[in-house]
Amino acid sequence: MKIAVDGGALCGGENRRFGNYTFSQTVITGLKRCDPNNQYFVYTFCDNPGAPTGKNIKIVHLSPKLGWMKLRVALEELARPKDIFLGLNQALPFYTPAKKIVFSQGLSFIYHPQLYTRDNQRLKAQLNNYLHHADLVVVSSQKIKQELTDLFPEYLDKICVLAFPIPFGFEDTSKSVKKSYFLFMGMDHPVKNVRLLVNIFLQFSQKARYHDFQLVLCGPFQKYSGKRVIVRPYVGLREKKRLYQQAVAYFAPSLYESFNFPLLEALSQNCPVVGLKTAVIPELRPFVNLADTKEFGSYFELAAENKLKPPDRAGLLTEFSLKKFITNLTQLYS
Repeated sequence: MKIAVDGGALCGGENRRFGNYTFSQTVITGLKRCDPNNQYFVYTFCDNPGAPTGKNIKIVHLSPKLGWMKLRVALEELARPKDIFLGLNQALPFYTPAKKIVFSQGLSFIYHPQLYTRDNQRLKAQLNNYLHHADLVVVSSQKIKQELTDLFPEYLDKICVLAFPIPFGFEDTSKSVKKSYFLFMGMDHPVKNVRLLVNIFLQFSQKARYHDFQLVLCGPFQKYSGKRVIVRPYVGLREKKRLYQQAVAYFAPSLYESFNFPLLEALSQNCPVVGLKTAVIPELRPFVNLADTKEFGSYFELAAENKLKPPDRAGLLTEFSLKKFITNLTQLYS
């Protein structure tokens, strides 16, 4: 079969490589490795998206960027129709004759509308569009499926759950000596609740025995930079893995998550994870140290004293393997 793939998320700059980029890069890599039987056409609007290529993967540069998904991708689908369209970024073109499989990124804007004042209406319109027009909507968790079907019961039959895979490049790890720092990676959005993380850490670090500990924030967090809060605006794959391997723990304070790739990245590198219950989907909870807001601060001390539940890396690799994900995805094509 000929299969179109939305690769638009690959065109963001280095400082914008968050969940959408990670997911797109990982899925396309998995398709190259694990599905030689189909031909994939990855649509992008940039010259060097960094996506893997091969006998079964072709990068298709479509321009202009303006009106790219709705119009330019639709024109490509009209001129050279495909059998399947994979909407990796929950967007669809105005026209495609293909079977449309769209990946949903969750409903944080529904449950926390006050944090999405600029984007709320756009995201609602996008949600309604793909629910109505997609043949299948793929979500990462039974939790997300339940949320969608509670709000839109008429679409129950088209929503399916696939456990998203460990991100590309994190299948292997190296042993490393732990250093006195905690870690967070991600985007600077209010739903990520980074301010809470920083405030609780600073209270923890005032205790004399923990003065040497630091909090490392990877992402656009310059406003938090200080003596004990170290900001790394961008880190590449090798450095990212090293940071996970040497961190005492990774902390996840989000108010809502539909998956949370950094948790998988951290766990795959044998870095214990502490997460608020709102930041961890049920499928990941067996691997994580769960906390509520009131007890979140106490977990800094537990981490510093090496008293956290260690990662079950073997179980993680089995449950969230890339090959398993691609096998389950390709079964949706028929």
